[in-house]
Amino acid sequence: RALELVAARLRELVHARLVLIALPAGEERLAVRATSGDESGELEGLVLDLDSSKTGRILERRRSERVDSLLDDVEMNQDAGRRMGARTGLFVPMMLRDRAIGVISAHDREGPDPRFSDEDLQVAEAFAARAAVAVDLSERVATDALRRVVSAQELERKRLARELHDETGQALTSI
Repeated sequence: RALELVAARLRELVHARLVLIALPAGEERLAVRATSGDESGELEGLVLDLDSSKTGRILERRRSERVDSLLDDVEMNQDAGRRMGARTGLFVPMMLRDRAIGVISAHDREGPDPRFSDEDLQVAEAFAARAAVAVDLSERVATDALRRVVSAQELERKRLARELHDETGQALTSI
C-alpha cells in the first residue's frame, strides 16, 4: 500500500502518464511491485532481469537518469518498453544509507512534449529518497510484527506443552 501511494504521488508531482516501482526479487531480477497511471495494472508483477533492463542498470549504478527516447537507449529492454507504451523516462534509484533498495521510473510527461526536465529529475530524486525511508520503515514494522507473532506462538506452545505434561502426570498418578 505504501508503494502504491508513493507511485501515485510521484505521478502527480512530475505529471507522468505512468509510474512504476521495482524492487529486487531474488539475486538477478527486479519485480514491479507498484504502479500508477494508464494501464498500470497490467504491469504489476512484471519481472525484469538486472543485466538486460534499464531499471536493473540504474539499480546497479545507483545513479538517476533521464531518457528522452527509450527507443534509442541501448540499455532499455524494448519488450518492456513496448508493453508500457512509453517513449520517455525518468529512472531514479531508491537509496537508503548508500544502498539501492529499488527503482522508481516515470514515463511520458503529460502535455505536448513527453520529455521530462532536469527539474522533474530533481523532484523525483528527492521524492525517491523519502520513499526509500518509508519503504524501509514499513518493512521493519512488518518484520517486527512477524517476530512478535512468532514469539507469542512459541510462548503458547510452551504453555500448552507444560499443561499437557502436568495433566498427564496427574492422571497417571491418580490411576
